[in-house]
Amino acid sequence: DVLIAWLLLFASAGMQISFVGIILNPFFLGEPFDDRQIETAENWRRSVAHDHTYLDLAQTSLTARVCNGDGSLIISTDQAALIQQINNFLGLKPHELEATGFRYGILMAMLCILLWCLYLCNEFRLIFLSLEAVAQIPRSKTTEIHDGRFKTISHARFWTYCLLRFLRACIAAALLYAGVLWLGYTTSISDLI
Repeated sequence: DVLIAWLLLFASAGMQISFVGIILNPFFLGEPFDDRQIETAENWRRSVAHDHTYLDLAQTSLTARVCNGDGSLIISTDQAALIQQINNFLGLKPHELEATGFRYGILMAMLCILLWCLYLCNEFRLIFLSLEAVAQIPRSKTTEIHDGRFKTISHARFWTYCLLRFLRACIAAALLYAGVLWLGYTTSISDLI
């Protein structure tokens, strides 16, 4: 039983640490909109977007087609997807340039971050309650259990338990940080759900 418990402990901790590592990886996390991405969008608009070569039969520019969500685009689909994502996140309707109504994406992101924080606050609460409970058990050189209850707990077992609780709190703090960071970087409402 002890061997299985230790294996499960290490497997669980390993998976949680791996999860944090994956979330904090720049390739997974992605980048917020930075100057490079804005410059790329401006270059696209100045060059390809208004080029007469890319007018459709109705003489509509590529920019107008992208901004209006034209589903028949063959080129500039990345720009169209980005515009669609931003519009959905900000609650913009077609042909709107400014959000006048409710911004669902921002509210959803805030609610997801709040829910994540509350979930992990409960984890911290459980960690500290379990430490408080174990601290009430008298300590001695050996652990004594009678009828499924601790009568005494050894010093080594007590400090091992405290160390494991501390490690669990560290993992929870890392998950809290990584989760809030990932949720804050998310620009797609469907990713939040």
